[in-house]
Amino acid sequence: MKLNITTTTMLWPLIVSCLLLGGCITSREEFNKDLDAIVEKPASLHQLVTGPDPDGDMSRLYRDLLLDDAVRKAVYDEAVKQGVNWSTDRMLATNWYNTLHSRGLSNLPLAQKQAILREVSGVLKRLDDNSCNPRSFKIDVTTLPPAERRRFLDFFESAIKLGATCEAPIKEPSKAEMMVAIVALIAKGKEKYSDHELVEIITPLSEPKDAVKGGKCKSFEKILEALLELDPKYQQTLLGFMK
Repeated sequence: MKLNITTTTMLWPLIVSCLLLGGCITSREEFNKDLDAIVEKPASLHQLVTGPDPDGDMSRLYRDLLLDDAVRKAVYDEAVKQGVNWSTDRMLATNWYNTLHSRGLSNLPLAQKQAILREVSGVLKRLDDNSCNPRSFKIDVTTLPPAERRRFLDFFESAIKLGATCEAPIKEPSKAEMMVAIVALIAKGKEKYSDHELVEIITPLSEPKDAVKGGKCKSFEKILEALLELDPKYQQTLLGFMK
């Protein structure tokens, strides 16, 4: 009887904490079981998607990712690291998608990074200047035509699955290495474009108020053209920004 009272006394704080936190720690087995149920329910998958999903492509992407054992392990481990492994819902609400995407993107082979940039170059013609902000360049893939959107999502899936197996992003280049690569890019620009064309490329980025409509995106397009013609070692250095 004394043992039972002592045991209950020891367990009481745990019981109270479980009630206050909305549940006890979710085991890896329970997490995987919950994911098995989620991937079979379109409505549950759709709840994971932020923003529009016109053709259900993002829902399908989440389904493919959550069926991957390495991704499941990475999501669970990330939740444990953040101390939010009290329920599957809370674990899936962590920023795991962007974390794994960033980690994987930086580790992608150069050939895949080049393929992504070629896709980006093709999309630039249809973006507005607000999307071509030098400090936060992003493409909303949900606004792209179906074929292009699926190609981007294929890249995202590859990056996230790679990110699930990588410890961390690749080591960033040193400032000296980055400067050498930038000089090489400038030299390539001088080789490809006339001085007048270079002024047209640089002005939207350095003096946005003086740029013509669509100038920023056009500048990015020209810069990407030059970058994709660089020596691979300089490309690898400059593409460290793909995170």
